[in-house]
Amino acid sequence: MGRTCLLLVATLVVPACGGDTALSVSDGGDRTTPVSKTSAPTEQEARTLCGRICLKEEKCQGIGAPDECVDDCLRGYRIFRSDALHTFTSCYEGSDCFVDEDQCLEKIQPLDVHRALEMKCSAKQDQCPDAFLGLACESDLMKLFTPQFIGELSSCMDKSCRTVDRCLEEVLTKSGLDF
Repeated sequence: MGRTCLLLVATLVVPACGGDTALSVSDGGDRTTPVSKTSAPTEQEARTLCGRICLKEEKCQGIGAPDECVDDCLRGYRIFRSDALHTFTSCYEGSDCFVDEDQCLEKIQPLDVHRALEMKCSAKQDQCPDAFLGLACESDLMKLFTPQFIGELSSCMDKSCRTVDRCLEEVLTKSGLDF
């Protein structure tokens, strides 16, 4: 599947609006449900967003199994911010087939917890130059994650240089995504 499907599950359709803390999400029909902007999407919401991304993938890249794409996309959706998924999906869906996904990632605003983790990652990398902190410290992707998941990653930064990688691997594996 690729980076697009991973990212697909991480960004939705909400413009950055200062202090708003909630939005309404359509279930694909005529009902909307209020959700916290930074919480994970519901399974139905994630399925709808993944379907939209996979339709674009099918159109642009000729992926042969849209249902498989949606299933892959749904893996680990609970660690992603609903607002980020909406922003990404809206951008990606509305772009031509040659858009760089990074352009859509740039539209997602990081939260204070993301900035704090980025600082902890930088300090840990300085302290432990042999540690591979990888995806957990990739700022463009970390801003997709819910504050709860960021907290789990952040707690790993308190581990010793010998155990930080193992902690991150356990947290990422538990998330359901194959990093």
